[in-house]
Formats: sequence, C-alpha cells, structure tokens
Amino acid sequence: MVAFANIGSSTDSKQYERSGAVLVFNTESDEDCLLSHLFLGYGLTAFMAREQRDAITLISEIRFDYAVLEFRPSCSCGLDIVASLSASQPWCRILVSSDYCDVRSAVIAIKRGASEVLPKSCSTGMLVGILLGLPIQEFTKNGWLQTPKLVRRQHIAAAYCAANYNVGRAARMLAMDRRSLQRYLEKNGLLAGL
Repeated sequence: MVAFANIGSSTDSKQYERSGAVLVFNTESDEDCLLSHLFLGYGLTAFMAREQRDAITLISEIRFDYAVLEFRPSCSCGLDIVASLSASQPWCRILVSSDYCDVRSAVIAIKRGASEVLPKSCSTGMLVGILLGLPIQEFTKNGWLQTPKLVRRQHIAAAYCAANYNVGRAARMLAMDRRSLQRYLEKNGLLAGL
C-alpha cells in the first residue's frame, strides 16, 4: 500500500518558499509525519512511501526535486531506491538519514547517488534545512540546532536501546569503558531498572 500523503500547497508563504515534490521514504513512518508538515510550510508537496515497491512506483510517476530516505544501512531496499531515483531523476537532491550509519554505509549511499548522509540524531527541522539549502539564520531562528550535550545524550540513549539495555554491549558499540557508560546512564537517568 502506498502511504502517500499529498500534503498540498501552503497558503501562508515563507521567505524561502519552493515549489516541487518531495519523496519521503521511511518504513516506520505514519502518514501524519512532522517531516511532511515542515515541507508543507515551504510550499512543497510531500509523498510518503513505507515500502520499496511503493517508492519505486512514485519515482516512475512523479518528478521529484527532493527526497528524504530514512532506513537502516543494512537495508538494501533503501540503497536501491537511492540508485533508482538518482538514475531516473539526476536533478533530485537526495538526503539519507539513518540511526546506525557508519562511514562505509555513507560512502555506499553517496556512490549510489545520495547528496548527503546524516545521522538520525539531528532534528527533523535540520534535515529539511540542509536538504533545501536554507541559510544558517533559518536554523537558529527555528531552534533546529541542538547542543552537543543533547546530541551526545540522544546518541548514547539510542545505542543503549539498540543493545537491548545491556550496558556491556552498549559500551562496546560506543567504544566506551563499561563503568564510565554506567555512570553516565545513572547520572542522566537513562539506566534501565532491573
């Protein structure tokens, strides 16, 4: 099923209004996604896809100016969408966002045609700002820039969750000392109770 939400054009124009279509691919997203509403605010139409075949269908039917693809690097379907979109619509600016992105995965995504590869710990507004090439004043005005402390906390919390709340496994994933990680988790109220 294509979970495509035609968000339409906004009546209130913004300073950096654009026209065009955006493909948003996320296997875990719902139709009422914040990303779609942010694109709406810039005069863009967002089309949502949750499955690879739906995204490929949309790519064959619609001319996209932008695309935001959120998937795990281990998921080859996302990389196939990048390659398909890049081959059929070379003008499209593609941003890949992922929870577990390493250098190898980023290089593969760039080689397949992605313009940028960003970790998911950055805010949704920041993704939109980078994709649209907005000036830095827009980032600061809207509060999209996060403090390094907050980014670190989110990254550690995500790794701890991915390790199924096992401190030792999370410490290995983060290349940290287990005891240091445990102290950090306790201090920041992130340590899961037994």
